[in-house]
Amino acid sequence: MPFNKEAKNCWDFWNCPKHKRESCTVYGLDMGNQCFNVFDDYRPQAPRGFEYCFDCPWFKMKQASA
Repeated sequence: MPFNKEAKNCWDFWNCPKHKRESCTVYGLDMGNQCFNVFDDYRPQAPRGFEYCFDCPWFKMKQASA
């Protein structure tokens, strides 16, 4: 799956479909730019192929641009 590197929110980066966004806690809280701070255990809500948010390409991209 190609990533949207121009995305401002994680759901855009991951190209999440609308029906997935509507059931997503991060989307409901409008924290797509800080999704890794929503859950205390720093684990992604959706299966993405990594165990912790710190291994997420979205997180890494946000850190690199900070």
